[in-house]
Amino acid sequence: MPLTNFPNGINATPNLGGDSGAYDGRRGKNVWYVDDDDGGSDDDTGKNTTKGFKTIQKAINVAGAGDTIYLKPREITIGTNSSHGYYTGTNIIAADQQGLAIIGTGRGGRGIGMGVQCMIEPDSGSTDVSILVQSPGVSIENLGVKCVTGASGGIAATSATNEAYGLTVSNCFFKDFKATATAIGTINLRTIHWATIQHCIFREAGVAIHHQSDQAAVQGIVIRDCDFIGAAATWMSDIRIGDCKNLVIDNCRFQHALPSGGAPNVYVSMVGTSGTGMVSNCNFSSTEQGVTNLTDFVVTVL
Repeated sequence: MPLTNFPNGINATPNLGGDSGAYDGRRGKNVWYVDDDDGGSDDDTGKNTTKGFKTIQKAINVAGAGDTIYLKPREITIGTNSSHGYYTGTNIIAADQQGLAIIGTGRGGRGIGMGVQCMIEPDSGSTDVSILVQSPGVSIENLGVKCVTGASGGIAATSATNEAYGLTVSNCFFKDFKATATAIGTINLRTIHWATIQHCIFREAGVAIHHQSDQAAVQGIVIRDCDFIGAAATWMSDIRIGDCKNLVIDNCRFQHALPSGGAPNVYVSMVGTSGTGMVSNCNFSSTEQGVTNLTDFVVTVL
């Protein structure tokens, strides 16, 4: 496989190409390309930049455990509030695709616009999420995720057997999930251990990160270096966590006033009786009822 110039993301193993074998993708597996504009077709091989698939789900369908999927940004439309198009649809990562990485490419890094990242959203009228994760060790990087009316969130990780543990979401931008129900989050973690959400921006997200456990308390959710922005009336709770041990919320910025979009109307809320962890080095625009119901927590606010 020839050497590519695509960035490998924050967590992905570099694609060294040539005869490196075990260094392609993540664990001796494959690299796939998706291009919805420039000739991409689900009938192509998806194995190089000129033969990319048209849809993300096609790449997921052919990918195996440890593979890497690169997305090319959609074409930019010139005009007022210019932006590029979206990859649409619900993309489902199956239980046997552990270690899969989905990485957006293109110029720019984390931002709050739509012109610097690969943007995805569910189909119009869909009640589903953009990406459903059902396998451990999945990494999602450098994507913009937009809500559509009726959608049930942006990224969800769930599994009846707790197998979707170890999810990492990095360097992503989420927008307009303000109408999402309290019981669901822009990122929704259901009985998932060891998830990391880092370097992300959430704009008017209702509940940005929501975790709930159907069983015993989960272990080790880390939320670091994230920004929560937009009108306070579009927020119910930036982070809502249920029964998590060793929760870490660090170096985050809650830039809006105290949430007023619906109960619980706080920045961070713990639900349940088994919570332990730390909130540290965070900036809140209001100190009034900013962090509540966090039993046995150490809270440091800068």
